[in-house]
Amino acid sequence: MVYGDDAGFALYWDFADWAAYAAKNNTPIPTTLTRLRKDANAIINRWIGCFNVDITDARFTDWLEQLEDEVIRRMRDKKVDRAKGERGLYQPHDHLYQAERDYCITIGKILGYRVPGAVG
Repeated sequence: MVYGDDAGFALYWDFADWAAYAAKNNTPIPTTLTRLRKDANAIINRWIGCFNVDITDARFTDWLEQLEDEVIRRMRDKKVDRAKGERGLYQPHDHLYQAERDYCITIGKILGYRVPGAVG
């Protein structure tokens, strides 16, 4: 279960398609990208409260796909770029910033996955 795909990931970074992105960048192999996408999806869905169910509401899917791509980038930055000694961008351990977490919680409340005022 994921929100995006390889082609969408390339388009998000202003490339015509996945082949153009892969040719220009040091890319993870597709199976690694798939694993990263699943991990990113799990992080996002945990904050929404839907866990193993992807959101299909058109009001949120574009944003969730973009967030998934951003989380993949942040995960790669932490795992690969910083390991090479390159200075990475700061990020929390769950790869989401507070405003993103808050919006995921709001999505969960709107769609009934989180009960307003409940703990957890």
